[in-house]
Amino acid sequence: MAPESIRIEYSSLRSEVWKFYWRSWRQRWWKTHLLVFVGVTTAVFVGLHRQGFSPSGEGMFACGCGFLSIVWMPIFPLVRFKPQTRVLEINAEGISTTIGKLSAQRSWHEIVSITEADGNIILLAKSGNAFIVPPRAFDSETARLAFLEFAKSALAASRHN
Repeated sequence: MAPESIRIEYSSLRSEVWKFYWRSWRQRWWKTHLLVFVGVTTAVFVGLHRQGFSPSGEGMFACGCGFLSIVWMPIFPLVRFKPQTRVLEINAEGISTTIGKLSAQRSWHEIVSITEADGNIILLAKSGNAFIVPPRAFDSETARLAFLEFAKSALAASRHN
């Protein structure tokens, strides 16, 4: 008989967040970064046009602004990183999480996918945020696989509702 919910506790590492971001960037986010870079660079270049700067100066400044506009993207999650112990509970309705005094809930409809990478279970939300659950969050491989199966089943069930 399947449990009604599964509750785990773990602390994340900044390196796990970085590895997730880097993997996601290589798979899909590079396109977003490229569009942001081109958009900001173009807007700044057009805005500076005929302001008395040399064309090369305008181009360098515009590229610098474009570069700065994307540099913050991988830095932001690392700055907002929370190393405190997280309580994560999954049930038929979704995911609830607590870190210190902060808590949040996500329904399964907000979750895009559940995957595994480097032994981590990754619950990816539509917003691009992710719950990265490391293997150390579980007492055993059996417990990890039970969590994974429960989460995938709950996600699949939510798709049919």
